[in-house]
Amino acid sequence: MPQEDVVIRQLPAIRLAELSGTAASFSPDDTGPLIGGLFDELCRRLDSAGIAPTGPRTAYFETPGEGDYGIVVHAGLPVPPGVTGGPDFQVVSLPPVERAATIVHRGMIHGFLSTSQQLVRWIDAHGYRFDGHAREVTLNSSKNPDEWVAELQAPVVCQDSTLRRCSDLHR
Repeated sequence: MPQEDVVIRQLPAIRLAELSGTAASFSPDDTGPLIGGLFDELCRRLDSAGIAPTGPRTAYFETPGEGDYGIVVHAGLPVPPGVTGGPDFQVVSLPPVERAATIVHRGMIHGFLSTSQQLVRWIDAHGYRFDGHAREVTLNSSKNPDEWVAELQAPVVCQDSTLRRCSDLHR
């Protein structure tokens, strides 16, 4: 369960080596196994190329093209500036985010859905709307799932009808 409040903050740009796949839905039952497999394979490929990640695991999501179903899942690891890609992985740059609503999830990944729902409710209640798909950044992983820590980062903008409310809350 979430043990932190929602915080509005900026997110820096980030360069990631990544692999992608498509999940049937946003459900953790669909995304969890895919994300785990993508990260395992990405780590194997980076190790083979002699590349050491420079930061935490980052997953982000996007809607597939028109006529396609599911959700595109990207699993990435930050890499040094000189890494430009390889034959079996891509390097992408995620732009900075001016305003993101963030919340920390601690513990088993199965509770991540309730944390996500709490973030969605907070965003709606405080006059924001989503401005793109969320990122999940693993802050601590462990063999013990009770020790897992991840941050959910959702780009947001103020809804037109509540601009004053958003700016009053977060100057």
